[in-house]
Amino acid sequence: MTQEATEGTLADQSLALAHHAFVFQSAKALGLGLFFWCGFLAFVIEEFFRPTYGLWMLTPALLMMGFSARAIRRALAAKTSVDTATAGYGQTARAFVVLLGLWWVMELGAVWGLYHEAWAFTFRVPLFALALLAAVPLALRGARAAGHDGAPRWVLRLLPQSLLLGAVAFQGVTLLRHIPAARHFRLPEVVAGLLVVNVALWFATYASARSSAGRQPLPALSGASAQRFWGWGLGVGHLVPVLMVTQGLTQLAPLALGLAALGVCLCERVALQQQALATASQAQTAAESMTDTMTSRRERE
Repeated sequence: MTQEATEGTLADQSLALAHHAFVFQSAKALGLGLFFWCGFLAFVIEEFFRPTYGLWMLTPALLMMGFSARAIRRALAAKTSVDTATAGYGQTARAFVVLLGLWWVMELGAVWGLYHEAWAFTFRVPLFALALLAAVPLALRGARAAGHDGAPRWVLRLLPQSLLLGAVAFQGVTLLRHIPAARHFRLPEVVAGLLVVNVALWFATYASARSSAGRQPLPALSGASAQRFWGWGLGVGHLVPVLMVTQGLTQLAPLALGLAALGVCLCERVALQQQALATASQAQTAAESMTDTMTSRRERE
């Protein structure tokens, strides 16, 4: 196999793994975000929280956690070893899904009339509190939990991203199901604030990367990936929604929320692809160095 073919193979494998990692992070963030907002909604309206609200939000949350688990399985199928970070994530994720499933079953029983809604209200808060203990560390787990070599184990910006994607999904649920208490959350303003936090954490990551090789850097300042990250991701997906909200363009709130979700996902996808290509390049360089060393030893012998 030629050197160019080897480099292409490594790059393709790394990009495929980056795709699985992106699906993992996005599905996980959306599932956890819906869980967070469902819990917030339950606390805000307390005994007026209807079981149907829970089903509308917990059902897609469970589906998204299933998609993230599927992405991990696909990523591990292409690897020869299992990272300890992946194993640790799996245990926490299973505990979270079990608690989330119990909450879903409890709300479903109340909807079907198997017992009074008061029982659902009684056990809702304890289940949310227990699941929250697992949800927060899950939200902070980066692409390394999906087998993405070189990725940091903990990524702080993923927690506000989960809240942001959950808020966008929550807004979508309100379009399908009337939830009067949703107006108390001021979702466009919350999303705008989370976008500002996300940008700040991106630049904090870049500042840390300059002094630590183990941190994930921002994409290059030129090229197609830079255009997608800076122009479409941060520009259209972050700056434009913030301007829409701050200017009071309430009629454009759904568009602003949609752009925000796309902007966050696009930035993460570009960053994961850049990191995958960098990892492939490092692996190719190490392989070439080892080959040169072995060749030199043979010549000396």
